[in-house]
Amino acid sequence: MAFLEPGRAREILDRLPSPVGYGMLAVGVALLVLPGPGIPFVLGGLAVLARRRPWARRARRRLRLHLARGLGRRGRRGPRPAR
Repeated sequence: MAFLEPGRAREILDRLPSPVGYGMLAVGVALLVLPGPGIPFVLGGLAVLARRRPWARRARRRLRLHLARGLGRRGRRGPRPAR
């Protein structure tokens, strides 16, 4: 006797990304104001949620665009040296 029949296992695996994605998104938002790497967690959560949620796909695309523009202004070497 199997632990889970094949159809039930697929259903569980299909539903697993939502709580994981929302959890990563919540941790990322919290880490934006607390010390820690908030932006990677937000991007990771949106990447997981983007598989099924169109709003997450759009938000992830917009966030990546804003981050790329911000890095383009400063350059990839970091902040400007003090004069």
